[in-house]
Amino acid sequence: MVKPGRSSSLWVLCVAGAATVAMAEMDRAALLERVQGLVPSRETPVTDPEEKALLLQELVLLERTPVHEVTAHRTAAVNFGAIPADAPRVTATIAIDPAVLRWHSTGLYAAPGEVVTVRVPEAVVGHELAIQVSGHRGDISRRTGRDPWFRMPRVARRFSVEAAETDIATPFGGAIYIDIGMNPEMDAPFDVVIENAVQAPLFVLGKHTDAEWIASIRDLPGPYTELVADRIILSFPSRHARDMDNPTEILEFWDRTVGYHDELAGHGHLRRSADRINVDVQVAFGSAHSGYPLQGAQLWNGTDTASATAAAGSGSAARHASWSAPARSSRIRRPATRPATTAASSPCTC
Repeated sequence: MVKPGRSSSLWVLCVAGAATVAMAEMDRAALLERVQGLVPSRETPVTDPEEKALLLQELVLLERTPVHEVTAHRTAAVNFGAIPADAPRVTATIAIDPAVLRWHSTGLYAAPGEVVTVRVPEAVVGHELAIQVSGHRGDISRRTGRDPWFRMPRVARRFSVEAAETDIATPFGGAIYIDIGMNPEMDAPFDVVIENAVQAPLFVLGKHTDAEWIASIRDLPGPYTELVADRIILSFPSRHARDMDNPTEILEFWDRTVGYHDELAGHGHLRRSADRINVDVQVAFGSAHSGYPLQGAQLWNGTDTASATAAAGSGSAARHASWSAPARSSRIRRPATRPATTAASSPCTC
């Protein structure tokens, strides 16, 4: 630091800068103390404009926090499900096929506040590869000022892959996806190694059987489950998966339904990724909206949407389908050069 005798004006600037930093730290501490009692959820919605403003200020601080300083947020378990204390952290190798565009499901979950390490081959670094944590992409601060908030406004996080090893962490946790984009620059399949993640239920139509699902998949500890088919992927809280016995029947129904839409539109041959439907605590607009993923609120007119969707794929309940028109957001705008394949990784080697 410059001494007063050498340059008084510079000395004043240094002191002022240090005071500004100290004041910012004091403001940060005061803000975090004020918001501790605010837990936006279905049970304790936030409606007051001043409280919403405080949560937005907190969110800015959280989004600026370096990865290795991230801690679990007080709302993570309340809104998205708790991870059992004894849930093991695993290292998994995920096979990625660039023939399938956009997000690739991994069957892995980032625990809130924990650092997960993702390793990729040097050959794919710098090719717009990204790691997406959580499918809850909606920013609910965009809802009208009168609407209550049932969760923090933004809970998903995206990390660009700019090196062969990337550390990721979020206060809210979430399902981990490898995003290769709409026009990947790589052609050859490659492996991604993910370390310190929690296994979550992942059922891939044609790869897993109902017997495997019941015996070893549906009770995996990750709070969010995915059912994956070539044309559609359903993502929902794992509590709905624990007593589900027929994922094959459910997925066959929904995959067939989307296939009919493709046939009607005359562009099924262009598909190179599945439509995704994600069940969230609250969505940015209305009760559901299009996008990637399509977002649906957990409760829709008093009905639990995940349960209704599962029921829609089971037997005679199919005629009561609550989601009969999946989003068109994953329609590909160029001819496929290879046959469509399921938008999920191969089962991980843990």
